[in-house]
Amino acid sequence: MIKVAEMAHQLLLENTKEYHFAVDMTAGRGQDTLFLAQHFKEVLAFDIQDDAIASTKQLLFDYHQSNVVLRQEDHSQFDFRSVPLMDAVIYNLGYLPKGDKLIRTEAKSTITSLEHLLPYVKPLGTVVLTLYPKENETEAREVLRFCQKLKSADYDVIKWSVVNKELAPYILQILKLKKEGS
Repeated sequence: MIKVAEMAHQLLLENTKEYHFAVDMTAGRGQDTLFLAQHFKEVLAFDIQDDAIASTKQLLFDYHQSNVVLRQEDHSQFDFRSVPLMDAVIYNLGYLPKGDKLIRTEAKSTITSLEHLLPYVKPLGTVVLTLYPKENETEAREVLRFCQKLKSADYDVIKWSVVNKELAPYILQILKLKKEGS
């Protein structure tokens, strides 16, 4: 059985050209943040929930990772001009595992954050999003629709999915293309 979180990590490593700066847009319990901290020089991680920030902070402490800045704020409100260009970005959409299922990511804020951050992803940088249509079919559909409309001259978007399981989680991978002369 394919584990989408592991596949998302593999896609980040295989398709990222440099390992300087990465962003976890949804820190959650800290697994993606820890992964990034173990592979990138600097990491920025967001979550809106106290419990998520505390869990992530403890996991990073347990694994002796000190190269992460945690921000308790809505990722859609962040000004990405204030940080280095990003080599890699990861989203794991939905709700906090073992948390309140009513507090969850929504299509509008996810798409707004993508609009804000994509100009600040390095050429040949990678963004991966794990979506859960069984949990929030509307969010999955709207984020997919947004990604399908990205300019093909600027981005390749790949959908990684298990096709014989209805509403199975899937990954959208956005690869920023290198511009002529850059």
